[in-house]
Amino acid sequence: MATLFAAAPAAAQPVEFVPAGGWVADFAADSCSLVRTFSHDNDTISLRLQQYAPGRFFQITLASSTLKPERPRSIPFSATATPQKIDYYETFRTPDGLSGVMFEAPLLDPPAAGSPTDFAVYQQAGAIDRLTVDNIFGSEVLVMTGSLRQPLKVLEGCFDDLLNSWGLDAEAHHTLARRAEPTFREDWISVTAPMQRDFRQQKNSGRQDVRLIVDERGKVSACRVLNWPENDPIARRMCNALLENADMPPALDSSNQPIKSYFMLKLTAVARTDIR
Repeated sequence: MATLFAAAPAAAQPVEFVPAGGWVADFAADSCSLVRTFSHDNDTISLRLQQYAPGRFFQITLASSTLKPERPRSIPFSATATPQKIDYYETFRTPDGLSGVMFEAPLLDPPAAGSPTDFAVYQQAGAIDRLTVDNIFGSEVLVMTGSLRQPLKVLEGCFDDLLNSWGLDAEAHHTLARRAEPTFREDWISVTAPMQRDFRQQKNSGRQDVRLIVDERGKVSACRVLNWPENDPIARRMCNALLENADMPPALDSSNQPIKSYFMLKLTAVARTDIR
């Protein structure tokens, strides 16, 4: 008797996209970004790393004029952080023919208790030299970024300028003993939930970022709904409610003294929304 063994199909090899140009920094009024184009044969991918405040998490955008993104249930992603599956993302198509995906993910694993401030990522992410993304463009994609040490130093300088423009002590934020972070009580939910629904209905997006400036007493002293007209009634209603009701333990500097700081309130409602 002969036993026949069917050969298992070979696993598809990751597709490497290498730099097709240098990094371009974008210093906007509310954010800091790095953009670079990568290529493989005749295909190109544009990568944007964007942040609205310092920290481990980046808004990552991958766009292409030659590749069409799929809509998987989740997106496997890794940098040096522990590999993860991204369940919440947005796909888009632009009038000039770009198609892509946008999601938020960390470039580093969570810090140990009592260590790094939000600025630590710019010193510690130098070991990152590629981003791995699967399920989007038909094959596993390796975006060969090269070391992010110098590009992220540029972002660090951008946020030094931004924090100073918000009336904060940027230098002190490099060595905070404690961030300004709320304990979410029921009154926070009652403030944000109705307006989160309004944002979703009007913007057709599952994500909204709100920047809060928190004073030395832990009270919100300024509010800005990002990527939204400041005078829009929804934005005004959201910020008025937060200015009146929101408070939290204030940030502490390296001497454990209260310091004026910021907190990014992130509202997330729905996954996989097309932006047309």
